[in-house]
Amino acid sequence: FKKFPLEKQVFDRNEELKCGYININCLQDSMSAKFINEDNNLLNLDILAIADTRLTSNHSTDTVMNQLNNWKLLNRTDSIDGRGHMGMLLLQSKKSKYLDKLQHSIFRKQWDKMVNGQKSDFCQLMTVTLEEHSLKISFIYIRETPSIKQLEKILKEIEPSNVIMGDMNLDPSRESDQSKLQLIENHRKCRVLKEITTTH
Repeated sequence: FKKFPLEKQVFDRNEELKCGYININCLQDSMSAKFINEDNNLLNLDILAIADTRLTSNHSTDTVMNQLNNWKLLNRTDSIDGRGHMGMLLLQSKKSKYLDKLQHSIFRKQWDKMVNGQKSDFCQLMTVTLEEHSLKISFIYIRETPSIKQLEKILKEIEPSNVIMGDMNLDPSRESDQSKLQLIENHRKCRVLKEITTTH
C-alpha cells in the first residue's frame, strides 16, 4: 500500500468507491468539525465514518450538519447509555459522484457491559450494504480492549462483511491481543493495515 491523495484514481475501473474511517475524540472539540468539513483530501472520499463523536441528544442533527455542510448525513448513532462518549457518524461527501445515487442499507448494533454497577457502552458497529457494488462494509469502534467472549459476539455480526474498518482496540505488539487477532483471521478475515496507528 502507498499513501496518495484521495483525488487520485487507484484502479482502472471507473466505479471506484473510496471509504474512510477516522476517530476524532469529540467532534465539538479542537475545531474537529471544521477540519473534517474543510479537509480537501477527506472530501474526496465517497463515504466517511467518524467515530468517538461524543454527541448526545443535546446536539441537534441540524446543528451538527450545519458544521459539516460539505457532507451528507447517512447515519448517526449516539451512545445509548446517555453519556457523552463514543458515537458514530456516517457521511457522504457532496463531491462524491455517487451523491444521491448510492443504493444502500445500514445495520447498527451496540454492545454494553457493566462498569461499577452501571451499564456502559463499549462497542458500536455500523454495517453498510451497497447493493450495486455487491459490497458490505462494517465500521466499528471498540472503546476498550474486548475479551475473547465479547469479540466472539462481535465477530458473528461482522463475519459477512467484505471489509472491516475501525478501531478494535487490539495491538499486535501485545501478546494478550495476538490470540484475539488470530480469532478474527479464523473468521475468514485478513489484516491489510499493518502499520502502527498511534504512539500508545
